[in-house]
Amino acid sequence: VITGDHGTEAGAPHRGLGSNLPRLFYDEHLHVPLIVNGPGVAPKTIDALSSHLDLAPTILDIAGITPPDVFQGLPIRMRHTHPDTLVWSENAGLGRCDIATKPLYMSVRSTTHRSIVCAENFVPELREFYNLENDPFAKDNLASGNKFTEIRESHLAAIQKRLEKLRAQSEGQD
Repeated sequence: VITGDHGTEAGAPHRGLGSNLPRLFYDEHLHVPLIVNGPGVAPKTIDALSSHLDLAPTILDIAGITPPDVFQGLPIRMRHTHPDTLVWSENAGLGRCDIATKPLYMSVRSTTHRSIVCAENFVPELREFYNLENDPFAKDNLASGNKFTEIRESHLAAIQKRLEKLRAQSEGQD
């Protein structure tokens, strides 16, 4: 298995963001290669949204082992059958990952839209929202507009649910 942890503007339009962590949720920063090779692994290209959360379930799936229910990801070969599944990215910035005392930056992406939030004290604030069908390079921030309200609210509800789970974990309740 060969992969990377981030794309570092892998050939996409340069945004000049450097290491501005809360703003590294664009495809050029998140797209990474994934190459799996070995006995019984047939060559194929899978064009579907996925994340590193899908890596362990994918490896187990290739080995013929059913991933445990506690895994958050899916085997990548199954992603095309779950097109509405959101792909998550989270970043607590530099230093210790203590989200109870510092901001957590989060992004959720579907095949058509991306929301980026900053959560402080487990309360999300929508910073950016993109319609990727009409704006594939995420240049036109629609966070404050009246368009796509239902999708933005759906993304924020999913983010709030994730934040509630993280809060419970940080307080030792989960």
